[in-house]
Amino acid sequence: MYMSDWDVFCQVLFELSNESRLAMLMNLVESPHTVTELAKELNASTQETSRHLTRLMSSGLLQREIDGAYAISEYGRLLLSTLKSHQFITNHKEYFQLHEASHIPDEFQSRLGELNECTYLDDVMAVFQKIQDVIENAEEYIYRLTDRRFNLVYHSLQSAADRGVDFKLIETLDYQLTTDLDQYKRVQPSETRGLETIPVFIAMSEKEIASLAFPIDGRFDYRGFTSSSPEAIKWCRDLYLHYWEYAKVKP
Repeated sequence: MYMSDWDVFCQVLFELSNESRLAMLMNLVESPHTVTELAKELNASTQETSRHLTRLMSSGLLQREIDGAYAISEYGRLLLSTLKSHQFITNHKEYFQLHEASHIPDEFQSRLGELNECTYLDDVMAVFQKIQDVIENAEEYIYRLTDRRFNLVYHSLQSAADRGVDFKLIETLDYQLTTDLDQYKRVQPSETRGLETIPVFIAMSEKEIASLAFPIDGRFDYRGFTSSSPEAIKWCRDLYLHYWEYAKVKP
């Protein structure tokens, strides 16, 4: 019987929707296992385990080794790597029902799984305290992509500047300092660039993401994610530098 591309896709999703089969795949990512080994690790009967393995084999997600053990196929490994992004989005479903992340480049949407170790911060004051802490502990650089500047972090930025920390800033092209922020003029970023609109709020150093936040209808409530995971830091740094490349230099 002919199966359309969508039929094949839905069939694979069905296989992955079973918690036991997904757990087996996760175990097999690490190393090949026999039926008995998998059954023991998953606290399942060998009969039930064998039945699930047969389904995964028929879907092309597994292969048999010469010694009879089951191993994940390259196709299965690739498919699982893409699931990490779905896992991150699903784990924070309520956040992404309101906050807009679909506008970031496709490359970064496909890499959202690198943010799986992030912690969500719902308290805005905790977010700004985290930003202060990260700035104060920075040794190499501070990257900020923001819709506005905040008095709360001025002293931390001044201290970082005194330590010789590289400070890069992206803000809107038309942003102007108000009189209550005149002190910011004494903390000059190494370079300031501008965008027409701010697509995502980022405050980070080489050690930690202080805040990664997405907008609601183009505005920020500053609730978002923090992490010191190397994978998450790389994702955030790459995204920042992506926007830095085509942002315009501000005088």
